[in-house]
Amino acid sequence: MASVLMSPKMDSSKKYELDKSEAVKLAREMTKVELHVHLEGTFLPERVMEIAKRNGIKLPERYDTLEKLKQAYVFKDLFSFLDLYAVCASTLQNETDFEELTLDYLKSAHHQGVAHAEIFVGFQLHMDRGIEFPTVLNGVKAAMKKAEAAFGITSSIILDIDRGKSEDSAIELFNKAFDKDGRPISPIIGVGLAYAENDKNPPSKFTELYKKVHEAGMLATAHAGEAFGPEYVREAIEKLNVHRIDHGVRSVEDINTIKLLAEKKIPLTVCPLSNICLKVYQDLNHHPFKELINAGVVVTVNSDDPAYFGGGINDNYDAVIDAYHLSLEDVYRLGQNSINASRLPNARKESLLKDLDRLYQKFRG
Repeated sequence: MASVLMSPKMDSSKKYELDKSEAVKLAREMTKVELHVHLEGTFLPERVMEIAKRNGIKLPERYDTLEKLKQAYVFKDLFSFLDLYAVCASTLQNETDFEELTLDYLKSAHHQGVAHAEIFVGFQLHMDRGIEFPTVLNGVKAAMKKAEAAFGITSSIILDIDRGKSEDSAIELFNKAFDKDGRPISPIIGVGLAYAENDKNPPSKFTELYKKVHEAGMLATAHAGEAFGPEYVREAIEKLNVHRIDHGVRSVEDINTIKLLAEKKIPLTVCPLSNICLKVYQDLNHHPFKELINAGVVVTVNSDDPAYFGGGINDNYDAVIDAYHLSLEDVYRLGQNSINASRLPNARKESLLKDLDRLYQKFRG
């Protein structure tokens, strides 16, 4: 971006609007990587109704019309969200359903400039309903192949681990992620401890699972520091040796946790709009996004459950740029963080980083 000189007629608010406009443009145009998105959280109401009808599934009366369903997507609290989430997911029955859902997300992500996505898939949620592991996997894989061929977007699968279930259940799922020769089935890259944190499901409950993950050389990540405080972030780092922390925003409540994240350069996959929708914070003015950055923590921007939480990755970038007056350099660093924190091969990372740098230099003028 060419420098904007302050003239007597240009006040600071006008300069900010110019700077903001350029930052938004950079965020929109730059090639992005999304590290924290749940497949089942991308399920739009129209697709829910279509799949439910095709599969002969009668939705509960509270959701049985498109109008009611759309109204429910503006939920009041975590419990209403979880109810809606489970009901919508229950309509997914066969490979075609999972393929359509995945392709919907990947098309949308591509149009938002996402070059690569690492997607949480809730296998346990579906297996509990009697859906076989290969049904989910084959449907998702088919969409990923089609999206790469059509749009060039690549993607991979993170096994979404329900922390409310037993560790044995999680290990049973993990064991299904390998072929007969003991190699991870592509495109599965690792596991992510997820779902609501409470005092019955600390990260340490899953130490044996994560030992197996590390032995296999796979990604280890965990939701922590969202519903619970920094103690679960530290535990996930110290007990599970995670490569990334999903959310992690409440780390700011403890200076030692912040120092640990910064020193170890453990990325946080932050989902700003999700945190507001689920009432982790009242609004972005109370969110510690910029505080985390200023403390030297590696922060990335993601959408979490974009169908439910106010939009995709671009909406999240727009929100933080506006709330924290982010500069071009801030946006550039966030883009770098996401690429570097991914599980992409080094050559692909370097290519994406070069593309990002060229675009940033263009904006700087």
